[in-house]
Amino acid sequence: MQTDERLLELIGDTGYVLEIEDFRHVLLDALGVAVPSDWVAINELGPGPEMIMEIIKPPISPEALAVFVRYAEQNPLMEHYLRTRDGRARRISDLISSEELHSRELYTEFYGPLGLEFQMVFSLPGEPDRVLAVILSRRHQDFTDDERDLVETARPFLIQAYRNALLYSEAVVAAPAPSRPRLEALRALGLTQRQAEVLQLIAIGAGERDIAEQLGISRRTVNKHLELCYRALGIDRRARAAAIAWSTVDGARPPERPLLRSTARSADL
Repeated sequence: MQTDERLLELIGDTGYVLEIEDFRHVLLDALGVAVPSDWVAINELGPGPEMIMEIIKPPISPEALAVFVRYAEQNPLMEHYLRTRDGRARRISDLISSEELHSRELYTEFYGPLGLEFQMVFSLPGEPDRVLAVILSRRHQDFTDDERDLVETARPFLIQAYRNALLYSEAVVAAPAPSRPRLEALRALGLTQRQAEVLQLIAIGAGERDIAEQLGISRRTVNKHLELCYRALGIDRRARAAAIAWSTVDGARPPERPLLRSTARSADL
């Protein structure tokens, strides 16, 4: 996959998500595709010093995580961020040599036993007292300049998507249930009942995990229904599918279907 294509997919896959819980998981999944890694993780701090959210894919045992917490301040990327508050994408190799990394207890007690040799980190600032750090880790190959630049180019869009998810989730707490496109209107687009149910949930910002739970199906089945939706609608992006779904509300005319894949992508942005 070319760099421009990976960038568009990363931005498109994260930009449509409304709920903050869904955004965290979609972000990790999208980054795992755009920048393949052995581990993809987020650490979200705030609001308040005691509020910490951690997600790691694939999971690491609680015992191993306890070792990491013990030596976390030896991570050169953390040292750099605490010193500069600069959230741009950085690799460990940008800051110290592998020999110096190997001399630290963080490596001998945690990274080394896992086989972890290379890491890249960037952060998404949210509210004044809230930040989401993204950690990409590998065993065998360092992150390239192109991969670092891809993440850095996507970062402003990811920051906005993160802030949008925070604002939406805060508003939803005190708001009534959101309106949504009617299933019969979606069926009129040529979708099956199940495809219409999946598209209805996509339109209100649900991620695959929540869709699977609400409909009682697997995430793999959700993705299959999405593929069939895209084929029926002549598109290839979630944001475009959501736009078509909302265009059916109050009898609005659906937007014209794109003739070219690149046209659908440009519409998403």
